[in-house]
Amino acid sequence: MSIMYTVLPDIIKQMMKERNIEQFKFFIDGGTNNQDGYMGEIVFFHVVTNNNERLNLVLKSAKAQEDLKNILSADILYERELNMYTIVIPTLKNFAERNNLLEMDKFIPRLWFAEKHSNQVNIVLENLKLRNFHIHDRRKPMDSSHMKVLFETYGKWHGISMAFRDQYPRHFSKLLENWMDPRLKLIQSFGLVKLYKKELGIIKRMLAERERDDLLKIFDGVENEIESILFRKNLDQSDSLIISHGDNWSNNYLFKYEGSDGDYKPNQVYLLDFQLSRLDSPALELSSTLYNMGDRHVFADFNNLLTIYHKSLTETLKILGSDAKVLFAMDDLKRHWKKYGLFSVLNSFVYLRIALCEAEEAPDLSKMAENGEDLDGAFSFETKNMQTFWQRVLDIFIHYAEFCNQLSIE
Repeated sequence: MSIMYTVLPDIIKQMMKERNIEQFKFFIDGGTNNQDGYMGEIVFFHVVTNNNERLNLVLKSAKAQEDLKNILSADILYERELNMYTIVIPTLKNFAERNNLLEMDKFIPRLWFAEKHSNQVNIVLENLKLRNFHIHDRRKPMDSSHMKVLFETYGKWHGISMAFRDQYPRHFSKLLENWMDPRLKLIQSFGLVKLYKKELGIIKRMLAERERDDLLKIFDGVENEIESILFRKNLDQSDSLIISHGDNWSNNYLFKYEGSDGDYKPNQVYLLDFQLSRLDSPALELSSTLYNMGDRHVFADFNNLLTIYHKSLTETLKILGSDAKVLFAMDDLKRHWKKYGLFSVLNSFVYLRIALCEAEEAPDLSKMAENGEDLDGAFSFETKNMQTFWQRVLDIFIHYAEFCNQLSIE
């Protein structure tokens, strides 16, 4: 039975009781019913209080399907998000507000309720869609106007996280105590090392056909390093400067637009879903953002995007009492991009497939697990848009390699 009729009424009662509101009515506005899959169910609803205040909310209820639970370490994913909303984000927000920085409410949705009941995690957030925030079409690459908003916002998010680490290192470490990287089990279960080796070979042939020997040198021997790259064996502890948002693709952002006569541009974005948050390099988050959703037209604006990010980071750190020149200068950002960006480049093999595929082409992980099928290779599927897929992946490899070559010259 849907959580609309089981869990939701009790959650609303608890939520209103915490606010000492006894008289209220609630109305279900719709949602997605995917309770047979590991991602759970989303319900949109609103509550009207006795003084006619209307609260527009969304419940994200996550319960791992038993067949997928161990394969994907689903408990880690759900508990990570619960931990982020109830401990990490409030801690960083309090730190920022003590220093008169009131920005986090402008890019992190307001939390109304959160609990773990038995093996189910329930999180209630503000429904931002009723404030005219929209998800970007995943099938279309984001243009520079979207990327500028994202890079500026990540400058603020990273700045808050970085300043807290700088000034309260013990408390920062305590926040992350016993954290495991939630991606590791996913990489293993889906056989991504084998997939990426195969598809890297295709990209190398495409570069050879275009006589780009200058770029091929960047990828010499990478096929033997893929496992180390994906499992982050090359990550220096001193470079782990931030708590990342972690899951950088279109469905995890809500944009608000301004303009008229068909010329609308985003001016604000909210970050959604923190299941893959982890301790990381800022450049990995940024490179994932750029490569998962951008294309060659956006890559042409790369230096400007780095400038926007670093200006936002610098201003945020200054307000909070830390110094970007000491913690993360522009040269550090570029060095990190070269060192860690290949992780994002390789993962474009999966992210772009998901972005470009039709619903019926995507693997049904729940059904595969239920039938006892091996998930190894689940993301090697073909789509109707494979020509676009390979061109965009090639453009990503070209951009990264050209950046590395240029950095070497500088």
